Amino acid sequence: MIAAFETRLPKPWLAVGHSMGGCLTALVLARGEHRFAGAVLSAPMLGLQTAPTPPAVTRVLAQTLTLIGAGGASTPGSDAASFESNILTHDPRRYARNVGQIAAYPDLALGPPTWSWLAFAFAAIAELQRGPGVPKVDIPVTIVAAGEDRIIDNAGTRLVPAASLKAATSKPRARSTSAAGDRPDPRGVLARVRRAAGQIAPA
Repeated sequence: MIAAFETRLPKPWLAVGHSMGGCLTALVLARGEHRFAGAVLSAPMLGLQTAPTPPAVTRVLAQTLTLIGAGGASTPGSDAASFESNILTHDPRRYARNVGQIAAYPDLALGPPTWSWLAFAFAAIAELQRGPGVPKVDIPVTIVAAGEDRIIDNAGTRLVPAASLKAATSKPRARSTSAAGDRPDPRGVLARVRRAAGQIAPA
């Protein structure tokens, strides 16, 4: 897509990714993508909360089910039947708006995570945590985490800045910030994402 529109997109380019999109953005940068001037990752999936099952056990289960052809099955506990049971937002108006949008446009609904999706997520996280690519990222990277995230393990969100800061001192500073009291709905951390983007690429 970048190659198709590169000549028509004014620079500097800023990569912005939320949740799994943030993980994929980090992965692309770690694998050598160099056309962006900076990146802002909103609640990026750089760690997973899997309680009460330990992450290592969940990872093996996801890998096994994927290998035996059952990766398309949905993971348990994926659906929230009410505002009180949802883990994406603590704002009832935002929750009602999301429900209303899906009711009006069912095609926008996202299905629950599958075991193969989860296996990929664990593999991507492992590559970012232990692979050689992250310390080579030489652009400013800001991570905005949701302080009350119950899906993403925020301990993992500190790995990208930590790895970047261990790299050559001539490289731009990577940093992580937490939006206290927010859950991973992208609108909940939007103001911090905008501020971070403005610092990297001022209008």
